[in-house]
Amino acid sequence: NTTGSDQSYEQTVAPGATATYHARFYNDGNLAQSLRITGTPGNSKWTVKYLDYSTGADITAAVTGAGWTTASLSPGGAWRVKVLVTPGASVGPGGVLPWLLTGTSTVDATKKDAVKATTTRE
Repeated sequence: NTTGSDQSYEQTVAPGATATYHARFYNDGNLAQSLRITGTPGNSKWTVKYLDYSTGADITAAVTGAGWTTASLSPGGAWRVKVLVTPGASVGPGGVLPWLLTGTSTVDATKKDAVKATTTRE
């Protein structure tokens, strides 16, 4: 699904605190394949950071740019991305940042999965 409706999360954070999400993408196909991960960037008020869960590498620039490609996943295999979302000092109480992280098959671009979340500043 491309909307994240099956994988939706919400967190409320204190000023300056960071919400942590663990997005998981599965290869539901019958061939080994990689996924191209793309996601919502931060903005002048919110910081959004994407990390490769297995290595801890910061993949933010790639994810928010042309996309970051996972290693090859066998059928049924999964890849995790850690997402850190932090409100800046200018985000007032009730400020909200929705974001969407999408995994697209590198074998068949019509095959996609998405995770969505909403972070709210308390």
